[in-house]
Amino acid sequence: MSRTRAASLPPFLLCGALIASGAGRAGAQVLVSSDVFKIPVTINRDDVKAIGMGNTQIADGRVWNAMQYNPALLARERTTFDVVQVQASMPVASLDAFAFLRDNSDQFRTGDFYRNIDQGIKNYQAASGAHDAAGMVAAIHQINGGLSFTNQFQEKVLGPPDNPKTQGVMAVPDVAVQVGNIGVSLHASVRAALTGYAGPTLSALYALQLPDDLNTLTADQVATLLDFAALLIDPATGRPNYTNAIPQMYAVSYMDIVATGGYGYTISPALSVGANLKLLNRRVSTHVINADNYRSILTDLRSDFESSVTGVTLDLGGLYHLGSTGTDFGLTLQNVIPLPKSTSNAVFNTVAYDDQGNQVPVEVRVPVEFSVPFIMSAGASQALTPHWDASFEWVDIAAQDVKHVNFGGRLRLGTEYRLDAIPDMLGIALRGGVAERKLAGGVGLNLGRALQIDAAYAWDNYVDDNAVFVSLRLGW
Repeated sequence: MSRTRAASLPPFLLCGALIASGAGRAGAQVLVSSDVFKIPVTINRDDVKAIGMGNTQIADGRVWNAMQYNPALLARERTTFDVVQVQASMPVASLDAFAFLRDNSDQFRTGDFYRNIDQGIKNYQAASGAHDAAGMVAAIHQINGGLSFTNQFQEKVLGPPDNPKTQGVMAVPDVAVQVGNIGVSLHASVRAALTGYAGPTLSALYALQLPDDLNTLTADQVATLLDFAALLIDPATGRPNYTNAIPQMYAVSYMDIVATGGYGYTISPALSVGANLKLLNRRVSTHVINADNYRSILTDLRSDFESSVTGVTLDLGGLYHLGSTGTDFGLTLQNVIPLPKSTSNAVFNTVAYDDQGNQVPVEVRVPVEFSVPFIMSAGASQALTPHWDASFEWVDIAAQDVKHVNFGGRLRLGTEYRLDAIPDMLGIALRGGVAERKLAGGVGLNLGRALQIDAAYAWDNYVDDNAVFVSLRLGW
């Protein structure tokens, strides 16, 4: 059997070259990615308040984040109960993308937009043969109507072929308690990212907009239409098959359930240390979103977790207060004990070509591996006034997390200004920062002593896009 090359395979999944590994069903081949698609994801929960100030909290934890960022902060004794805290995020562009997929699910299931374009091509050919200029213009309007849908799909969901979009969503419920210098917490993180593969049929139509003036209609544009019509023909039946040309969406999701117990100890007035013991259960899923379930795409993203691992790891932290300047310095070692990796396989069908240029059905299998990286970070925080402070951090000093594309992406700045608008009734916090060389901003409202509402706008590494983060906390 001759070796094949894949045709325009989805870049989100295929990060390495594909090699032929054997025969599948009759007349088909199975391709397996030569490289594992690796996704390192730490299990620590990023607090929305911290996200708004560039995620700079290693030395700046006040009364709400010791369990997430630096266990040495537990040495600041207090009693708090986070009865419930829920936070969620979604890239701004994903709101439009999911709405578009939901509202147009019938189009994807039936292929009506293909049918309109195909019929328009037939009408154009008939009018052209009859030298009917008005009929040709009417056919072009019909074709452009179908093209309008495909261009919206690319703009809102797929993105350009050389820079495909990744859509996503995240949700985190959390409960936490600190009594004295002992803390416990339980949180779950659900993250889902998906991208789409247009396929050769839909790709042939992108960026094609036909002119109403027949005098400016080019030979290349006409040839593209005829090529598209040929792509729709099912070789087994010789008739158009629209559903086989429907684009597919590929999802990679994970769910973490993390139980944490921590202890902080004051060695001297200037020096504190702490440790977190964390129990993790991680489930991952990789699958194809089919045309018949675009309407329930968000539900499907989080309902098919097929692989599970459980493990224990440890965080260590230190905090030093420099009395002469009032500066706090922090150091953390997260995920010190290695955790098992969780793996899954993305499986989907596409088309390849043999050495003679003939189409061959191909089943593609891409191994996906989730891991928890060791993270060493250091930071400093300085109070500028009683209500205003600034922080600086160097995260992932050992460069174990590939989501930071370069050294500059591991440097962070952040600031927060707090205002008691109505004493004991309404507190306002304004936040800003830089993380991953991107600006971040946030705002928080404290309503009484029990309810906190926070929002942030910042870069999300998992989907490589700006996202909106919101959080609701009830506690005291």
